[in-house]
Amino acid sequence: MGLDIIVTIPKNRLQQVEAEEAEVAKRIKAGERDIVYWWSIPSEPVERVERIYFVWNGAVRAWHEIIEIEHLDDVRVYMKPEIHMLKKPMPMRGFRGWQYF
Repeated sequence: MGLDIIVTIPKNRLQQVEAEEAEVAKRIKAGERDIVYWWSIPSEPVERVERIYFVWNGAVRAWHEIIEIEHLDDVRVYMKPEIHMLKKPMPMRGFRGWQYF
């Protein structure tokens, strides 16, 4: 069993990310398959990771299942497009980079 990682959605990107999530949800509802969805991180995790959690507005609020991690010019975490919102957000301050969760 792998670990999970957690990242922060910066305030200046939150509106963009919310718009992307809404667009992806619309595409899923329309039956589209093979949606490529990814998040960039500064370095590759050493351990195998299964999920990526997101912090914004002072709490961990959602996660995506990880499909693969690829090192190109940056490190891309490819995710299944379905977002899983936490029923009860967990308070956490934002931070730079990523960490194991």
